[in-house]
Amino acid sequence: MLIIVGSTGGLGSGLLSYFNEHPEAAAAYGSVVGTSRRDFDLKDPGAVGAYFTELARQLGPEPIHVVNAAGVSLDGYVHKQAFEDWRTTLEVNLGSAFTLVRALHPLVRERPSSSILLLSSVVSEIGVAGTAAYAASKAGLRGFVRSAARELARHDVRLNCLELGYFDRGMIKQVTPEFRAQLEREIPLRRLGTIEDLFSACDFALRCRYVTGTVIKLNGGLT
Repeated sequence: MLIIVGSTGGLGSGLLSYFNEHPEAAAAYGSVVGTSRRDFDLKDPGAVGAYFTELARQLGPEPIHVVNAAGVSLDGYVHKQAFEDWRTTLEVNLGSAFTLVRALHPLVRERPSSSILLLSSVVSEIGVAGTAAYAASKAGLRGFVRSAARELARHDVRLNCLELGYFDRGMIKQVTPEFRAQLEREIPLRRLGTIEDLFSACDFALRCRYVTGTVIKLNGGLT
């Protein structure tokens, strides 16, 4: 089974749609499901735990694969940003990784070859004015993945991070056409990423059984 957490967002919904439109891609995972805030609030450990506890009762011994595509970007210059926006950004983007892996641990340790993939951002490396909270939350995923992957490896469970560049959907909708054109000129491949690109990288990271604790860059050569 493949579970896409945050499947109502731009990239998450695009990834879920890709699997629905390409049954041959979904076949490798048995079934593909998406979650939204209607299923649970990622900031609520109890709700997340209850969701996966119930899910465990319905599953067989097959591996579970999870993509965490949930995220929020509450931009603002550091000296102007509200502390609540800073805290919310870290809770959703970084805290959800801890909450999700913690809740999944009882399920995946009983299902060898399971894998978890967290989506990060190139912004955590290149630095963009006004995105300090977002960049900090995504940078934290690198350290979390490298440490938590060692804990999961003893159960033959893998944890990786996909560091995304700029894509043609999702948060890119917040920028002006002029800024989008500038971004495309700065990317060595001279284009934004697509859902097909995201699927290819996710499929590799989820199914390759010798990759864990790794940050994989998917950014068209931007860094």
